[in-house]
Amino acid sequence: MPMPTLNAKRFAYGWFDFASSSVTLIFHAYLFPLYVKQYVFGNRPAGDTAWGAMFAVSLLLAAAIAPFIGRYVDGRERFRVFAALGALSFVCMLVLGLAVGAPAPVVVIAFVMANVSFYLVSNVYDSLLTIVADANERSAVSSFAWGFGYVGGVLAFLVVFFVQRRVGIASPWPYLFTAVFYAVFGAWSLIRLRPLVHGYIRVNKVGFRGMLAALTRDRRRNLVGYWLVGDCVNAVIVFTGIYAATQLKMSATAIGLILMAVQTLAFPGTIVMNSVATRIGLLMALRICGAIWCVIILILVFGRSYVAIGVVVVLTSLVIGSTQALMRAQYSMAVERARTSELFGWYAIATESATFLAPLLFGLIAGVALNQRLAMAALGVPLVFGMLLLTDGDNSGSAA
Repeated sequence: MPMPTLNAKRFAYGWFDFASSSVTLIFHAYLFPLYVKQYVFGNRPAGDTAWGAMFAVSLLLAAAIAPFIGRYVDGRERFRVFAALGALSFVCMLVLGLAVGAPAPVVVIAFVMANVSFYLVSNVYDSLLTIVADANERSAVSSFAWGFGYVGGVLAFLVVFFVQRRVGIASPWPYLFTAVFYAVFGAWSLIRLRPLVHGYIRVNKVGFRGMLAALTRDRRRNLVGYWLVGDCVNAVIVFTGIYAATQLKMSATAIGLILMAVQTLAFPGTIVMNSVATRIGLLMALRICGAIWCVIILILVFGRSYVAIGVVVVLTSLVIGSTQALMRAQYSMAVERARTSELFGWYAIATESATFLAPLLFGLIAGVALNQRLAMAALGVPLVFGMLLLTDGDNSGSAA
């Protein structure tokens, strides 16, 4: 059987990002947060805190069990476990769509279940990067996949945008369409990935202490850095819709158009940043992304004009996918293939629990101090410290 080309690997790996980006856009950033605040919690200031808590709890649960799920995957047939987790996630997302309009406790429980399953399957998918691509291909495959995901996000958004204008954000139809889009293209991604994901890679059972021992000093340092960077980036994404509606007085339609512009430009933006990483290295490219995020936060805090919003759109398109794609590629360089899912479980703790602190912090500051601009400015603090912690010290490429 001939070896697949780099381009074939890019598309095979990228289809899951294509599918899952619809969930990230509609359920995490655009429509569902507005629905939660305006309808589930009656547009009260406490809605910010409630949304942050819902998101934080679901990610904390997913992150806590991710290394153990990863350890289970490493000792068994990878594709079957990945496919089972994918099917669970597809079903839970459909249930969440059906829960729209139900009483608040039902919506909260359905969201937590759907988000936990979504992040668990996404973490196993991330770990497959070390199986699908060789060391010198991982930045290209990871960046293409993340950028290709925005194409899927835009396509899903175009339908959801017009559906919500017709039926409103409190109707289940926009969310059910998103869930079906995720399930259909997610299933297609399983088909495309199956030939590239080898079956058994047996590992010796080392117990929890052995799992902890795999976290070298440099690996721990990078994980803390990823946690702090992701803390900022994810919170900015999660609260953009609410922030724009409250501080910039934008309608749901205007917010949707801005998010669509970012999603449309994000694919070429991710490819551009991968080219930068190829020339100057992953670490320097990540620090450039961090500097751009700082500029974005400053503009959001102080800017009030449409020119400022236009600058934010362009800058965000460069880094919204690139930051996480480059972190995924950098971490994969220090991961052994035999333990990839377990070690990416620790990566999940770093990147997913990152959205535990910052959304909660934003929600508390916005709810207690009644100042969303102050809350947005606070998100820059973990970003700066995180970028300073990142190192290439443990990324020797031994995982090839």
